[in-house]
Amino acid sequence: MNSQALANAEAALKQLVAFLDVPVVSDRDRAGVIQAFEFTFEAVWKLLKHLAESEGLAAESPKRALIAGYKIGVIEDENLWLNMLADRNLTSHAYHVDVADRIFAAVRDRYLAAFRQTVTRARYGRPVVSDAGAAGVVLGVPISGDAAPGARVWATRPRNTTACSRGRNGFSGRA
Repeated sequence: MNSQALANAEAALKQLVAFLDVPVVSDRDRAGVIQAFEFTFEAVWKLLKHLAESEGLAAESPKRALIAGYKIGVIEDENLWLNMLADRNLTSHAYHVDVADRIFAAVRDRYLAAFRQTVTRARYGRPVVSDAGAAGVVLGVPISGDAAPGARVWATRPRNTTACSRGRNGFSGRA
């Protein structure tokens, strides 16, 4: 994986979170969130492109990178990401208040969580089924050691080729 692509995606996501952490009270604030969404989308699709190409999949466009990201298990909801791509393509029309309002709401309510999940998967690997009492990260948020039996938690260490390898149809190997 390209560590610079991951760093770029994480930095863009951090900026988007910072924009959403403050109250959005004006059109200017909303426009800033939409632009941060555009930057984050660009950084994440390029990260997916690198991940897909490392798996031998073609990903020369955002749409192909999203489809490949779904195939290798980094993206969970392909339709959400394809809707996100359509909205990213509409952002040049964000001067229409109804379009800007809809995209802003989607970024806040659905897309931010998808970005977090995807970047977390790119950094740490696949979700694993834990035993009761295991600690980890769920969608980028640390959880305590009192996870329910069978809960999905994220490995808290970076992937490496001896601990977890990604196969052609998704993630496989030891967690």
